[in-house]
Amino acid sequence: MTKLREVNTTDLVGAIFLGIHTMCNSFNADDADIPFGGAQVLPDGRFSSSSESHLPGRHLNAVLNASDAVGIEVDEDCIQKHLKAAFFSYSQATLPLQRISEHEQINNKPILLQEHDI
Repeated sequence: MTKLREVNTTDLVGAIFLGIHTMCNSFNADDADIPFGGAQVLPDGRFSSSSESHLPGRHLNAVLNASDAVGIEVDEDCIQKHLKAAFFSYSQATLPLQRISEHEQINNKPILLQEHDI
């Protein structure tokens, strides 16, 4: 297990790079590259459930702002995947919608409004 003294506390650009790298590599290849909405490290590392309405805008905003702040170039593919997922959440209405549950998500249209996603 990582000890607190081993955590990066001085290299801010390095930390930002790792954050951008993570947000640009958390797409569900089995679900049209929609970003994963859940991530767990311990006790077993895994990603879970796609998030078409909440994460694309949140990730894209963070990635672009962090990139601008420190001059890290973001892969265009990352930007396009987040844009595609965000537009997918608006494909059925003028508000961001999501699919109902993790088990019903893949290939289903977004139909559920969660006020939190606005």
